[in-house]
Amino acid sequence: MRILTAFTNSLGGRDSYHLGVSLAEAFSCPLDLVTVVKGGEGRYVLDVTDHAFQDVVATQVDEWMSEIMEEHRPRVPVSKYLRYSLSFPEGIIASAEELKADLLVAGGGRHGVLGRVSLGSVGQTLLNSSTVPVALSPRGMRHAPLDSLSRITVMLGSPAGGGGC
Repeated sequence: MRILTAFTNSLGGRDSYHLGVSLAEAFSCPLDLVTVVKGGEGRYVLDVTDHAFQDVVATQVDEWMSEIMEEHRPRVPVSKYLRYSLSFPEGIIASAEELKADLLVAGGGRHGVLGRVSLGSVGQTLLNSSTVPVALSPRGMRHAPLDSLSRITVMLGSPAGGGGC
């Protein structure tokens, strides 16, 4: 089994990281930590400052990933990836497919009740478009001990691109 966690330096990103680590440790499997940054292939780079900006962003993202891994050291191997894409959900889904992830973990929306899952625009898009099963972290997961996962709620639907019921 292989788990991919969508990471941003935000509360939802930290919730996602904690759920990803909890699941990876429970299943003793590796964890891929992926951040998507706007740009890359298919994007017109107009001048040298665009390249310089992307270099700064890549350095910052690597620092954020290292910081969260230092704060909460997983007991499983973790690989860090930075992907450039014009769409965060599309970049995450493409990464999950390329890395052959069995589960894609993402943060829930910001406005839900603490301890519950709510859908933001990215979560909604992932649930409706991903070819890889998606786990959304509940709000506040970042505050829970890494070994405190006590329940999982499952929803089933048609596969992405598939017909209705």
